[in-house]
Amino acid sequence: MGFMCLVANSVNILATHNQNIARRNEQRTTKNNEVIKKESGFDKVAKTFQGVAVVCSFFYTVYLVVVFCIIATILTLIINWYFFGFWFLYVLIACVTISFFLIDSVINDKFWDEQIARN
Repeated sequence: MGFMCLVANSVNILATHNQNIARRNEQRTTKNNEVIKKESGFDKVAKTFQGVAVVCSFFYTVYLVVVFCIIATILTLIINWYFFGFWFLYVLIACVTISFFLIDSVINDKFWDEQIARN
C-alpha cells in the first residue's frame, strides 16, 4: 500500500507539472482572439492519477492511525495489567489528537498543492 501511494504521489507531481505547462501553452494558443480549450488525453490521465494520489494518501493516513491506535491499545492493556492504572484514557486522548493532526495535515497538504498548482 505504501509503495502504491509513493508511485501515485510521484506521478501526481509530474502530472501537475505537465498540466501547468499545458495551461500556459493553452493560453498562448489563440484562434480569433479566443483561447482554445481542449482537454488532452494526458490531462485526463493526470486528473485520474491526482485523484488516486489524494484518495490513497487519505486512506494510507487512516491506515496508519488505525495501526497506531491498535498498538497503543495493546500497550495500554499491558500497562493496565501490570499497574492497574487508567492509562487508557491518556492513550485514547493521544490517539484521537494524533489522528486529528494526521488527517488535518493530509487535507492541508491537498489545499496547498491546489494553491501552488493555480500559480
